[in-house]
Amino acid sequence: MERRCHAALRYTAEEVIGKPITIIIPPSFMKKNTASWRSCKRGERIDHFETTRVTRDGRRIPISLSVSPVRDSRGVVVGASKVARDISERKRAEQALRESEQALREADRRKDEFLALLAHELRNPLAPIRYALATSRKAGRTLEQQKRAEEVIERQVAHMSRLLDDLLDVSRVTHGTLQLKKSRTELTLVLGAAIEAARPILDSKHHTLSLDLPKQTVRLEADPVRLAQVFSNLLINAAKYTDAGGSIELRATCEASGVVVAVRDNGMGISADMMPRLFTLFSQAHTALVRSEGGLGVGWRWRGDSSRCTVGG
Repeated sequence: MERRCHAALRYTAEEVIGKPITIIIPPSFMKKNTASWRSCKRGERIDHFETTRVTRDGRRIPISLSVSPVRDSRGVVVGASKVARDISERKRAEQALRESEQALREADRRKDEFLALLAHELRNPLAPIRYALATSRKAGRTLEQQKRAEEVIERQVAHMSRLLDDLLDVSRVTHGTLQLKKSRTELTLVLGAAIEAARPILDSKHHTLSLDLPKQTVRLEADPVRLAQVFSNLLINAAKYTDAGGSIELRATCEASGVVVAVRDNGMGISADMMPRLFTLFSQAHTALVRSEGGLGVGWRWRGDSSRCTVGG
């Protein structure tokens, strides 16, 4: 027992015998110690009471304490027998388990957000594909219209294929990350792809889309698919939350730090109390739910003012 006590608290028998118990009990734990002594005086036994003790070098270690009353020949409690076990290893194991559980919960949260994002993005290519199919089947279509419809379908299918690759990449699902594939591209090509994706809802709601773009060629080092997703989300949301026959403007300007792309509409606007939650996943204003058309609340929704996205290049 003496060897165990020395191993745990680093005191020798000579250093503690005859000394007050307070040398190994932190001041903040004295009330608990007094309470356990009172229980012992009433003849009660305490099993596996977790508390803290101070070692010879000032460290605090967690212990499991069992206290039994010591009685004289008349049965009167005259002292207490205490058995303390160092439970540092157990506490470390419990902490490691809690951290592991937290990491699993975090990975699960990222997975849910990632899948919700992909579900949201997978819906966007379907509208232009249906739109192009309707055009290709229309009586009296020209060869040029047929060719353009086929090109739209080809681009949107490639877009969906890219999204499905993300979905099937288990490591990205676990970490909640999207892979960027940067290349040299032109701003007009990216914006054209975004307008193509938004065209069905723009036309179905009879919106007027006006463009204000730089006259010079603007080249970018970016992921054209992801960038087109950003701008198409802005345009689709602008169309969705603007009354039929509304006005939507897509503007791009060259600045010293890069290119600023802005989408402006004359839609319903955003209330002040909604502003802090604009970029919170699955969050939608109550008035927006009526027009959400099944939306998940994972897209950008800036109404009545510019949505600005700075692109380096």
